[in-house]
This record gives sequence, C-alpha cells and structure tokens, in this order.
Amino acid sequence: METQDAVWQTNELTQTYLSGIRGAIPLAQEQIDVMLRLIRAAAPDVTAVLDLGCGDGILGQAVLDQYPKAKGVFADFSEPMLEAARKRMGDEDRCTLIQLDYGKKGWENSLPPDLRRYEVIVSGFSIHHQPDERKKEVYAELYNLLAPGGIFLNLEHVASHSPWVELRFEEFFIDALYT
Repeated sequence: METQDAVWQTNELTQTYLSGIRGAIPLAQEQIDVMLRLIRAAAPDVTAVLDLGCGDGILGQAVLDQYPKAKGVFADFSEPMLEAARKRMGDEDRCTLIQLDYGKKGWENSLPPDLRRYEVIVSGFSIHHQPDERKKEVYAELYNLLAPGGIFLNLEHVASHSPWVELRFEEFFIDALYT
C-alpha cells in the first residue's frame, strides 16, 4: 500500500517542520521534562535508548544527556530528518542513526544486532501518521523491543474524546501560560 509519507523525505518539508512547526508545539519543553521524569522513575539504569521517528533527535538527545553511559539508536524514515539529527548530535559516538520505515513489518531487523533491547523507547509526533491497524502492530513490536521493566513514551498531541477534557486542558495549561 502506497502512502503519502514520502513527502517527509523532502528537504523542504523537513525544514518547514523543524523551523516553524516544532516551535509551535504547545508546552514542548514541559513534555520533555515530564518524559525525563517518567524515565527516571521507571528506569534508573538506562543503557539503550530507541528514538523512533526521531526527526532531529531532540527526544533521544534529552535522554542521552540524562544517562551519559547509555547508547541510542535514532531511527527515521526521512534522510533529511536524520541529517538534522546528525547535526544535533555532532560527532556523537553514543548514537547510531538508521533510515528505516517502521510503517512496514520487519523494520526491527534493521536495528543494530547488539541493540535489540531497550530500557527506553521514545517517539514524538510520528506514530500518528500510521493507519490505526498499523499503530497497534507498531505498539506490539515496540513492546517486544523493551527490556524487562523498560518504558515506552509516545509524545503526541491528540484531540480529546471529550469536550469537558478539552476545556480543562485549556483552563489548566493554556490559560495558565498567559495569566
């Protein structure tokens, strides 16, 4: 099945996302802070991290910064996004960058053989591109990659199922930023 995901392999869309859209994500830094707190609570000893759909690697880098002995695998469908991650990470020898399409079954076989179990798996604003059935499969595949006691965190913004919850979000978070 052909998807429209190939658009993410263009430099133009990559630069548009990184220079404009990423900065407009509400509470992005707070999300990263909460992510790191959850990781510390769940996995005090982290040696392996997978950043799936890594984009420029902002999430994986945040985890590696907290765990200096950990190694990371940064995986993305888009070579321009991986190039942005290379620039972010510099000459970092603690991470491996891999171009792969996790929208297709068997993507896990592209991971480094010595890094097939992860204490931490993160993904941000990526998995939502998959059809619902594939999302379920990806979640199962990620579960199988987790080390015992590991944690998977999927940072996303999704529409609330309830207008009441949406109003509380605006009241507690959005309005609080401007008062």
